[in-house]
Amino acid sequence: MPVIFLMRHGEAEARATTDEERQLTEYGKEYTVQIAQQFCDYLAKSSYPLPLLLHSPYVRAIETATILESRLKAQYSDQNQEQKAALHTVAFRAATPDQSAQSCLAALEEINSESVMLVSHMPIIASLASLLEHGNVFQDHGFQTSEIRCFESEHWAPGGATFKVRLL
Repeated sequence: MPVIFLMRHGEAEARATTDEERQLTEYGKEYTVQIAQQFCDYLAKSSYPLPLLLHSPYVRAIETATILESRLKAQYSDQNQEQKAALHTVAFRAATPDQSAQSCLAALEEINSESVMLVSHMPIIASLASLLEHGNVFQDHGFQTSEIRCFESEHWAPGGATFKVRLL
């Protein structure tokens, strides 16, 4: 069954020249490493394949995805070389803070992968979670920084997903 992991980027600095340039704080990096390890441990106990890592093109999301990718590669360094070789990150322009959950979901439907991790921002990440599980964007619950939620679905459509786990 296809699975999607939604992750909010790690804690970022309050200001930068532009919102797109905001970087992770030291705490944001450290906490993201901890959550990435929790994710690796969860993935190892599950039947899910390594995910295709998609991220917003904003710096803080790229940094978060890079930490996650590094942790996954370290976890799988001695095993399953085929899966590890397939692990890579891809910029996903439909996941910026100013995009709608509906347009992001439509873009996700075009992705051909059994397992996807999307690193993005508030409010889109919470709205997307609500859209997947409830079929609307009105029941969203905010994501903490670095938080990961897992959903399964036969097909990616509004209200078609089942919430599985929350890592924070």
